Amino acid sequence: MYTYYLDDTTAPGTPRLTRQINHYGAQALAGVIEDLDLTYDLVDGGANPTLVPSLPYTDAGSGLTYSATQVRKMNLHLGVRADTASPQLHDYIRTQLNTAVSLRNLAFVDRYQ
Repeated sequence: MYTYYLDDTTAPGTPRLTRQINHYGAQALAGVIEDLDLTYDLVDGGANPTLVPSLPYTDAGSGLTYSATQVRKMNLHLGVRADTASPQLHDYIRTQLNTAVSLRNLAFVDRYQ
């Protein structure tokens, strides 16, 4: 089992993306996490709202409330910077990661039921 989490106990004030595999020790994967955004795409057979920031979610226009069982895709944005400043740039080196995770059994809906 793979577990990913933010750890700020090793270096207080500098959260790091960490991975632990099964019962083995945790391993830091990235530098300092500056930005972490999770949004969800939902399905209801009609409106299918996207980029929902938190659940449960109530749509202001329709008044419908969506729950975690309607999540079909998770969108992840991760912003990371280096631990120390670059001597040449006199600033931190930064990078961004954007991805979407979709599980087959959640993403595909039988619309004929």
